[in-house]
Parts: sequence; structure tokens; C-alpha cells
Amino acid sequence: PAGPGRPKAAGSLQPTQDPHAEAIMSEVKHVSSVDFEREVTQSGVPVLVDFYATWCMPCQMLSPALEKLAGSFEGRVKFVKVDVDQEPHLAATHEISGVPTLKLFRAGRIEETMVGLPPLRSLQASLEKAAAPARSAAV
Repeated sequence: PAGPGRPKAAGSLQPTQDPHAEAIMSEVKHVSSVDFEREVTQSGVPVLVDFYATWCMPCQMLSPALEKLAGSFEGRVKFVKVDVDQEPHLAATHEISGVPTLKLFRAGRIEETMVGLPPLRSLQASLEKAAAPARSAAV
């Protein structure tokens, strides 16, 4: 539960199920204040940061979808997680007031912020847009 100093759980929109989505799963790396700059702001590819809390039910619902998307976007978008209770300084620096909060970084800058459970198609569209320059003309 949210308490003093803890971000509150944001509203929960159910992710849209895409019957054509690939079932490739990939682990989403946990980052801390020690490696945040290297893993996120200095990354050569766009990075989706999931600011979450272990007690947050919407965060738990979002996690499998992010793992699936991480597999689909492997090599084009990096996916990382920050536990706001373990990393309160990062949460404060990035003005996290509710969880889950997703921040999409590109070239070290925040391009988009999503609070709560975003519709899966909307999240996929944002990721495709961010990853577009890295896409190759592979057949």
C-alpha cells in the first residue's frame, strides 16, 4: 500500500491483448542509481524504464507484457526496471508520483512518460516510433 514517501499506485487500464504478438520473452534488467546513467542515459538504443514497486498490483500485471515486448524489441529498445522503494533518489529525481510509470528515453533524454497501465497497442506504437531509426531493411 502507498504510504508516506511512497508513490501511489496509478489507475489501471488493462493492456490490450494482441493475438498476433510474438511469444518471445526477455528478462527486463533491474537498474539502480549506480548503473542508471550507463544503462539508460548513455545507451546507444532507446530505453524504456519501468518505475515500479513490488507491492503495486498494476506493476505486477504490467511486468509480463514488458518481458514479452522486450523480446520483440531485442536489440532495438532496451527495457529496464527501477524499484522505487529501493531507489527513492531515482524516483525523486525523475518525479515519480505514481506507479507504474514508464519513461521512454532516447539519446539520454525523456521522450515520453506513461503513468498507469498503458494500452499495449499504444505502448507498442511508442516503442516502434522510438526504435524506427534502428530498424534495418531485413527481409
